Amino acid sequence: MKNPIQTMLSRRCLSGRWNLSVETLKRREKAGILPFLKLGRGVRYRLADIERIGRVIGAMSAAFTMSGRMSR
Repeated sequence: MKNPIQTMLSRRCLSGRWNLSVETLKRREKAGILPFLKLGRGVRYRLADIERIGRVIGAMSAAFTMSGRMSR
């Protein structure tokens, strides 16, 4: 059985982690590319979602870098 307690990040925490402004995070939420939970007046992000997105971005970045080196 999965643990129902999940680690959540605030906008400020994610902003620092990704070195993005809070406004950029809000735009990504509105565009539907950043999953979030509205809890009262605040917004939280599931750590598992953030780590998954980080892995995808990292893989895309590595593929882009490799393709750039191969084409030279």
